[in-house]
Amino acid sequence: MQTSIGTPFYMSPEILNNEPYSIKCDVWSLGVTIYKMLYGMCPWSAKNITDLIKMVKKKVEFPKNDQVSTEMKVLISRMLIPNEAGRISIKELEKEVQALSKRTIDMEIE
Repeated sequence: MQTSIGTPFYMSPEILNNEPYSIKCDVWSLGVTIYKMLYGMCPWSAKNITDLIKMVKKKVEFPKNDQVSTEMKVLISRMLIPNEAGRISIKELEKEVQALSKRTIDMEIE
């Protein structure tokens, strides 16, 4: 695909760079959405598109002293890998979410 519509902060690097992209661009956007839900802000701060393109090439960082589990941070990090080839797939994401949900439920039962 080659078109781009949306809010730049949720766009994957390949869309920001006007490169061909796959369904993994949606994994990226979901990763940004989850990050924002958990932390109340986007993973990157930029004043313009040029700065944003530079920022999304960097490894995502998490606020210090948060209450988010390591497993969730690892999952978000895998969703926000700048290189699309290295980014987690939808199928892998589904498996990871199911496993994370099961571990959370098991912890609540104990």
